[in-house]
Amino acid sequence: MAARTLDTRLVLAITVASAVASLPHVAHAAVPSGPVHATTAPAGPQDDFNGDGYGDLAFSAPGATVNGFAGAGFAGVVYGSSSGLKTATKQVLTQDSAGIPDVAETGDRFSSTLVVVA
Repeated sequence: MAARTLDTRLVLAITVASAVASLPHVAHAAVPSGPVHATTAPAGPQDDFNGDGYGDLAFSAPGATVNGFAGAGFAGVVYGSSSGLKTATKQVLTQDSAGIPDVAETGDRFSSTLVVVA
């Protein structure tokens, strides 16, 4: 069940990010200036996509070739462990992956924006 929740969150994040990236103009949120105090910092790792307590790494390759389509793009996650990132546990998602709308096409640039949905 945890893997399905992870897949759903990641698919949702990529879908939202792709939709936002295709908008003609997007306003950006203001970044607060000044120091971040411990009371305002998020509690716990915000990059633990599979909930195992170890930090994971999300990455994107919007210019990558997917199934022969140049620039179709993909996104992925390399999962962490007690000894660091484990490339053997990576997950790669494209528009040809189950649960992601549309199909990979030349120039799609899928994953040109990544967003983490907590």
